[in-house]
Amino acid sequence: MPIACLFAACVVYAFSSASASASNSSRLIEQWESALAEPLRERIQKERYGWKSFLKSLPQANPRPASRPRGIVIVGGGSRSKRLSGGFHTHNALFAIASIWNAGCRLPIELWHDDDPALSGQKIADAVRATLNDQGGELLFRNFREALPDESGIKGYQFKTKAVLHSSFSQVLFMDADNVALHNPAELFETSQFNATGAVFWPDFDVILPQNAMWYVVSRNPTPIFSFESGQMLIDRERHWRAVALADYFNTNGPAFYYGFLHGDKNMWLFAWLVTSSAFHRVQPLATAGYLSDTGAFCGHTILQFHPVPPGATATRVAFAHRHLLKLSTSTRGRGPLWTAVKHRPHDFTYDDKSRTPVVRQDFWTSHCDCRGGSDGGSGKVLFTQCMDLYRSPIDQSVGGQSLVARLAWVEAQMLKLREQVFH
Repeated sequence: MPIACLFAACVVYAFSSASASASNSSRLIEQWESALAEPLRERIQKERYGWKSFLKSLPQANPRPASRPRGIVIVGGGSRSKRLSGGFHTHNALFAIASIWNAGCRLPIELWHDDDPALSGQKIADAVRATLNDQGGELLFRNFREALPDESGIKGYQFKTKAVLHSSFSQVLFMDADNVALHNPAELFETSQFNATGAVFWPDFDVILPQNAMWYVVSRNPTPIFSFESGQMLIDRERHWRAVALADYFNTNGPAFYYGFLHGDKNMWLFAWLVTSSAFHRVQPLATAGYLSDTGAFCGHTILQFHPVPPGATATRVAFAHRHLLKLSTSTRGRGPLWTAVKHRPHDFTYDDKSRTPVVRQDFWTSHCDCRGGSDGGSGKVLFTQCMDLYRSPIDQSVGGQSLVARLAWVEAQMLKLREQVFH
């Protein structure tokens, strides 16, 4: 039986058999471990010893201090321009860079790639600048295979922690290649939230349940908590380099262990910050953008992340549009704009004290959408894509909502114009 299935079965058993009065986390961990088969119990203990030993071995100060003050990090490309997640990461990265430059940001950008021939050499750098009208700041191409020759086995989500850990910037804004900046992201470095904590994270829609095995691997009191959404992260690497290094440790061992109960890299950051008791600010609001299908169903394909605001204030300014389901590199040609409607997630979740299950945990996925993705960039084949819908939330018809849709429409028009240039 796969590790993930064994973990799930054992965690559910241990949780259901635990006494309701067991508020002590160490007691709960002991009960959970007692329900495990011997091989799994040894594996949990081995992994716990492993990350603790790794953390203990780290010096307090970063042994590789950054050479530049601040900048933006993006992972694009792929081995031999391999198609991943429905489109070229290289193309998506160009759209991300264009959005940053169009927003007036002139911070230097590191574009990391996995020895992608399409992103190697000065020729491509000149071509990128020509395509993007040479309007931005410094663009640096970083090759994982050259920068990390001893880690040739890394792939997928593992690239993200490696790029942040080995960036030349002291303060990093990381953006996924399929993310779009709606406003100048340089402003985020000047926020009181970042200056106070040195780390700003944004939320995802899913919840990490108390039953998740990671709580026991890290010996923390289990509690429901919203996941991090790592499509954008603002991190002071010098201040939090031990936490970044631990996130990379978890993520490097992800395929062999941690991905069995956590999705990708996003919560490696969360647990690394919790374990090291590192300060961070988490932006609270969350929304999704999409369009209405021919049947009137809301087809959400983009996570909207807001600009941080002081406590008590209402966040209304969207900083990022993370097109995580329907990529700009595979958007429908001739179908019109795909950012025409917005829905907002409830501000927080509540959970049943008996089952410890968040009430809103599953209200964002839906099967009634018929989102049509369109051509895949030349074959003419129609693509159908996964979509999401906050089906308990109405479409935002307010003045603010319509203003946001107008802003999204303007940005999308710019990106689709660039898309035609790239593909033709």
